[in-house]
Amino acid sequence: MASINSTQGYADDDDLGIDMEVDDEPGGALRTLLPEEVVRISKRSLALITGIGILEAGIIVATALLLRRAVDDMIRNQASGSVMSELVAALIVVALAGGFLRMIEFSVSESIGYRYVERLRMVMYSHLQRIAPRQMQDNSRGAILLRFVGDLTTIRVFVSRGLARGIVASITLVGGLVLLAVIEIEMALVVSGIFLVSAALSLAEGGQIRQLTRRARRQRANLITNLAEQVQGMAVLQVNGRTSGEYDRLSRQNSRLTTALLRYARVRGVLRAISTSTGSLAVVGVLVVGSFSVTSGDTTVGSVVAAMIVARQLVRPTRELGLAHDYWQSAKVSREKILSFLRRPYRESDGIERPKLRVSRGRVSFQDVHLKDSLHGITQDVEARRIVAIMGPNGAGKSSLLAVVARLADPDHGSVSIDGQVIADYSLRSCARQVSLMSDALPLMRGSLRRNILYRWRDAPESELQRVIEICSLETVIDQLPDGLESGIKEGGTNLSAGHAARVAFARAIVGTPRVLLLDEPTNNLDRATKERFREIIVRYGGTVLMATHDPEEAALADAVWRMEEGRIVEVISGSDFRSSLAGPTQLPAWGLVGDSLS
Repeated sequence: MASINSTQGYADDDDLGIDMEVDDEPGGALRTLLPEEVVRISKRSLALITGIGILEAGIIVATALLLRRAVDDMIRNQASGSVMSELVAALIVVALAGGFLRMIEFSVSESIGYRYVERLRMVMYSHLQRIAPRQMQDNSRGAILLRFVGDLTTIRVFVSRGLARGIVASITLVGGLVLLAVIEIEMALVVSGIFLVSAALSLAEGGQIRQLTRRARRQRANLITNLAEQVQGMAVLQVNGRTSGEYDRLSRQNSRLTTALLRYARVRGVLRAISTSTGSLAVVGVLVVGSFSVTSGDTTVGSVVAAMIVARQLVRPTRELGLAHDYWQSAKVSREKILSFLRRPYRESDGIERPKLRVSRGRVSFQDVHLKDSLHGITQDVEARRIVAIMGPNGAGKSSLLAVVARLADPDHGSVSIDGQVIADYSLRSCARQVSLMSDALPLMRGSLRRNILYRWRDAPESELQRVIEICSLETVIDQLPDGLESGIKEGGTNLSAGHAARVAFARAIVGTPRVLLLDEPTNNLDRATKERFREIIVRYGGTVLMATHDPEEAALADAVWRMEEGRIVEVISGSDFRSSLAGPTQLPAWGLVGDSLS
């Protein structure tokens, strides 16, 4: 079929399939990592936080030794004014250094968590981009959002406040216990015994924490899914008078979530009580042992004071270790969910760089194509630069047939080829350059009108933008918006009329003049004038067009008509025979008298 001259706004055959300058393949090197590698902390981060822990342990040692010297000198009346001044000055310096280290610890640990989650989020998003839409049908939107929001937040809290600060706390605790052993072994044994009992009690609560975390997470996912559905379908609720019923449903979900969170909070309260009590009991234990040792003359008062200071300073790391255990129990559930998500099969997961699809003509071939529950043994060819209309009842497989060409789903068996190239062997991005789809299932995106029109080719020249504006008669849409091309479009194009939104979606589909254009009910629910404009665009388009439609007038524009039933092509009719079969005259305008009649 000949195409209309490009001076009228349409593409010459040689202008089809412009090599668009588009984004690189998303994900880069991150995409080739194994899931277990993705959720590991870098060695550099671990080394940095370990160094901070060693320095903080040194601060405790220095504080204790200086205090012991000061107290013993005062009791023996051996402390001169200059010596005491030096000791006080040293204690002040150590105290300031300890405060500075605490600041650095907080900043570094939070930075490790945020950077870790930043990287993990993009790896997950890169993975999501390569999961075929059909594979996502078993997951609710709420569950997917929870991976990116709730689970990543839980992981970040654990990495920053559990792992990073837990490492510092562990080193500080070990350093403190070693110092206690140097001062007096009995004190170290008593404090160690108290910590061991605390650890055993905390571990005993760990299983319950995991169980409650899973329960709360499940309830949260249900609530988010329901809210997302209701926000999107609020008009449905209001029109059908279901606001009260949906309020009650959400209220029940909210109550179940609150109950799960309250149970979780009670168990966390027990863990925090254990960690706090441990530190205080350690101080008491040192005091009791120290009093006996001083009475028997085995140690000095300065040593007991120093040991009590050490025990007191171990309260914070003890508490943070208790919190680290709490965070770990919660993070284990989120980690399992994220790993499960990353282990899901996705396209191009083998790390092999695939070649770019190059299309010169646009001949599409289906070879024994099967798709679960949708397509069964489709074998058919579409000649280059021809229009094929695909008709059939709902559920016949029309949209699925377009989907395998657009690579929204790859066949379970068989292949789809363009110009003899099996498209599954080529990169997804290069296939998207050559094949474009317009469908109600592909809504407009939130952003400016310009961004929506040029979504396939964000760096398109101004001449390309003006070309598609002229073809799709978008001048009236632009003029009616307050800021023209820079006007904001709401998610799904809800601030545009159905006709205007369809024109923008059509313009988006033909930017860059892809060799193969797929249309899924392109004029559904549009007024007569808009339908006529779209049909003119379809006929004058210079590339290969596959169009799923229920409209006989639309199908009459085609070079061939395929009838589908239950996932199979049951009849192939030439365009002229189909037009002849219509009851009464087709009433096609002059520009519509095309197809095989011009061959």
